[in-house]
Amino acid sequence: MAKSKNDRLMAIREIIATRDIASQEEILSDLVSRGFSLTQATLSRDIKELQIAKVPDGMGNYRYRIAPNTVARQIMPSDAEVTGTSIIRNCAVSIEFSGQIAVLKTRPGYASVVADIVDKSQNEGIMGTLAGDDTVLLVLRANANQRNVVESLSRWLPDITNRVL
Repeated sequence: MAKSKNDRLMAIREIIATRDIASQEEILSDLVSRGFSLTQATLSRDIKELQIAKVPDGMGNYRYRIAPNTVARQIMPSDAEVTGTSIIRNCAVSIEFSGQIAVLKTRPGYASVVADIVDKSQNEGIMGTLAGDDTVLLVLRANANQRNVVESLSRWLPDITNRVL
C-alpha cells in the first residue's frame, strides 16, 4: 500500500528530530529504507513545506532542524482536530498521574507538538503544559478529575484510556 504524504512528512519530522542530518541524501536514503517512493524534488518540496533549514550545530557543521512551533501550525488545523489526532495517535506513548500533575510520554522529538495540541484543545481541567523532548508535563487545575481529563483528551488521543499508567 502506498504511503501518504502525511506519513512521509511525519517520517521526515522523526528523522530530523532523532538524528543529526547533514544532507538531503541522508533523509532520502532513510525514507527509501522505510518504504517511501519519492524523488529528490519531492523531498525538497517537503523540506520547504515543513520549514526545515540547515543551521549551525556549534561545531562548525550544519544540520537540518525544524523550527519548534512551525510544525504544530503546519500539521494541525486551527481547531486542533483532524490531523492533530493522527499525529498524537502516532507519538503519544503513555500518561501517568500524580495528584494534580500528569506526565505524558511521547516518542522522541514530539513533545512540543503534542503539548501545543493539548494547549489548543482548551481542556478545562488542564492549566497548562511544559514540553521537553519526549515528555509533556500537564498541570491540572485544583478541581480537575483525572478521569474527566482523560475523557477530554480522548478526543485528540483516541487510545489514551489504554495508555494510562
